[in-house]
Amino acid sequence: MKRLSLDQITNLAEIVGAIGIIISLIFVGLQIRQNTSQVEAASYQTGMQFITLLHDFTATTESAELMIRGFDDFDSLSRIDKAKFDTKMANLVNAFALAQQRNFQGTLSAEEFDGYERTMARVFLSPGVKQWWDVTAFAYPKRFQVLFKEILRQYPNEVPVSDYYKYDHKRALKAEGQGQ
Repeated sequence: MKRLSLDQITNLAEIVGAIGIIISLIFVGLQIRQNTSQVEAASYQTGMQFITLLHDFTATTESAELMIRGFDDFDSLSRIDKAKFDTKMANLVNAFALAQQRNFQGTLSAEEFDGYERTMARVFLSPGVKQWWDVTAFAYPKRFQVLFKEILRQYPNEVPVSDYYKYDHKRALKAEGQGQ
């Protein structure tokens, strides 16, 4: 058997090293692709969590009645109903803050986040939510307080959620000449 020279061993080591680097780069590329997919899925789940919380407001008749009364006038709620309303609103605020963070990180599209922002404006423009926020804003980080002030400044003409449920869609369509 022929012995390899030091130059041949060095060349062979360089080839093996280069192959190792190529394999490592392929592996890193696959990991990045998988991580990107996971981040996109987490962002989608964040958005769905926000929408689900909104829909949970009306999951039962009792819950829907509580939320509508709370949107109209938080101060008129009983102590128990204030606690329930507070919990639901806190969950919504936290879900929105997570969506906002995902948007800031670039993992939630601006288009999707715009819809969530407009929805939060509609919620926060409701008189009862304004009353609730006046009572509870101190419990949230300063960035939340700034965020909601900015949303209200940005979307002052959105229809408050409290008004949406009072809206007579059939009458509005008739007035526009589209109703029967």
